[in-house]
Amino acid sequence: MLIADSFNRSERARLDFQTHEYDQPLIVQFAANDPIELAAAAFKVRKHALGVDINCGCPQRWAVKECIGAWLSGKPEIVKSMIRETRKLTKVPVSIKIRLRDDIRESVDLIRQAARAGVSWVTIHGRTLEERTKAPMHWDDIKMIKEISSVPIVVNGDINTTQDIDDAVARTGVDGVMSARGILANPALFSGVDEVPVEAIMDYVELALRMGGHFTIHQHHIAYMLGKLSRADRREFNMTRSFAGVIDFFKRRNMWSRNLKSESIFDQWNW
Repeated sequence: MLIADSFNRSERARLDFQTHEYDQPLIVQFAANDPIELAAAAFKVRKHALGVDINCGCPQRWAVKECIGAWLSGKPEIVKSMIRETRKLTKVPVSIKIRLRDDIRESVDLIRQAARAGVSWVTIHGRTLEERTKAPMHWDDIKMIKEISSVPIVVNGDINTTQDIDDAVARTGVDGVMSARGILANPALFSGVDEVPVEAIMDYVELALRMGGHFTIHQHHIAYMLGKLSRADRREFNMTRSFAGVIDFFKRRNMWSRNLKSESIFDQWNW
């Protein structure tokens, strides 16, 4: 989620947007509440992306206080204007990601207004702003919305396994699913496997070494992929301070079987 007004005004903020020729298909998600700010930010990335998504679902308090994220799920006129301005300026598909409202009629109105503005699809997180991840998903509400919607509907929330995907589609009839925590834990989920392959972890480490970035961020992502570790193993992994330490951690558990291809990779990390 990139903040549109910061993206427009700050070169440093624009550095948060980094992509690669292999990153396709690519959708760029912005948070905004001003149609002109959003359209301007979207215009800057239009040559790199196949579409732009508007975040109308982030429940974090700071986002709601700034009148972005899930705050927008109750503001159909603003959302409609942002879709129209962005489509007009960029000529790329525009989607929105929303959270359910306490009154389902408000969610229906939002989606209808977005459809009139030309939204390409709508992703719905099946909980309200006040509900957190342990609250049950409102599958019946999503099913009802799908049945009356004129645009494709994607469901988000509690998508962690291939069975979750099948169940979500069966229960709601949606056109697709989105996964957040599930895909962080298992980047191979959409290839049809329920446990992250060791090869995926090794791929991530090699790509991180080549592409660079902050080690602590990479460590955080790898921790997601490691799943349920013992308390001792988790503590040991969290104590690693370099990729050399990460690879040693894997080797001690017979989880690393590759020779890294380039010694220059090590040089850039000051091993």
